[in-house]
Amino acid sequence: MKITITRGEGISRLCGIEKNFKTFKDASNWLVSQSDTFPKLGYDKHDFSVTFDDENSYSGRLDCKHHSKENNDLDVKEHVIRQLKFWLGENMGAFKNRTEYEMYLEKNISKEEKEECKILLKLVEESE
Repeated sequence: MKITITRGEGISRLCGIEKNFKTFKDASNWLVSQSDTFPKLGYDKHDFSVTFDDENSYSGRLDCKHHSKENNDLDVKEHVIRQLKFWLGENMGAFKNRTEYEMYLEKNISKEEKEECKILLKLVEESE
């Protein structure tokens, strides 16, 4: 597995540099080590991708906050699981109404994409 994180906001000399990791734990530990440079109000965007040994991949964006803040988005594995479960209908996120959430999913994710999310979720949950 290969995880790549690229900081997109914040201190300019720290932006645009690809950091590569072999495990979710290593990627998250690096984010925590950098979090003193993340805002306590707001967040800094980080693009990331995960490529599994079987060539399946996932990409997304982390909204990283200082480690002392709630929902700091420093745990890459947790972030990916939360997002995949959102698309699978298992995590309503900011939606407060189940019916609206289900209507949103029906309009925005195909059956094929849902099947891909299931495969990715299994890979993530089985990964370090």
